[in-house]
Formats: sequence, C-alpha cells, structure tokens
Amino acid sequence: MKPLLTDPTILNIWRLNKNIPYGLIVEKQVYSSKGELTWTEKLKEVNPVNFNLLIK
Repeated sequence: MKPLLTDPTILNIWRLNKNIPYGLIVEKQVYSSKGELTWTEKLKEVNPVNFNLLIK
C-alpha cells in the first residue's frame, strides 16, 4: 500500500525520490525559511475502519 500523503510538499518529494517509507506518518515537523521549528504534529491514535460497499 502506498503512503497516504495529504501535504502537497511531501507528495511532490515522494514523487521525485520515492524513498519515503510506506506506512503512516507518525510525526510531521514544519520549519520556517530561517530553519526554526514552527509547529509539530504527532499521530496519537489509529482506528481501523471496516466497511462494505453494496452496488445493486
């Protein structure tokens, strides 16, 4: 399964290099142009989803 990438910058990097490991992104850090950490996002919980699709 390919990684689920919602950030367009990360998606473009993945398209160029294809070296991001498959799976979930556990931590995301955003740096300013000065190299300072502006904010961090961490994955806290994963809930599996099961669904059935019925097409008549």
